[in-house]
Order: sequence, then C-alpha cells, then structure tokens
Amino acid sequence: MIKKYFDTININLSKISVLSFMQHYGAPTPLVDFTRNIEIGIFFAIENLIGSEFQKSENIIDDYFSVFHINNENCKLIDIESN
Repeated sequence: MIKKYFDTININLSKISVLSFMQHYGAPTPLVDFTRNIEIGIFFAIENLIGSEFQKSENIIDDYFSVFHINNENCKLIDIESN
C-alpha cells in the first residue's frame, strides 16, 4: 500500500522516504527534520543532551539519530526551493 502511495506522487520507495512518511504521521523514527544546513540538523539532534547525563532508554530508537545527505537534484522528496 505504501509503495502505491509513493508511486502516485512519483517518489521512489527508499529508507528516507518511508521514514519521513512515518515521522509525518507521528510514528517514532530516528529522523529529526530536513534542513540544508548540517549544523542546524545536528543541533536539533543533540539539543536535549547538552548538559544532561546520558540515560539508556528501553526503546532502542531513542539511543541514536541518523543524518542523511540528499543531493540538490534529488530534493523533490522534500519539496523546498533552493535560494
């Protein structure tokens, strides 16, 4: 069903497209957000860790984050205009 959805909006089924879809609908994912500035992405990924002790979570997805790089020519996934 999700493949059919992505086919209708002309987006390839991939880890990043599925994770972004899940995040949009409130499912837990390692995604923080999309940005063209890696420093902004890293800030939001670790902002709650600054000044606090690491505490291992029972939910493994809480213990890591991921950074994906998308080339500008492949940005139709996130539909934002470049300056």
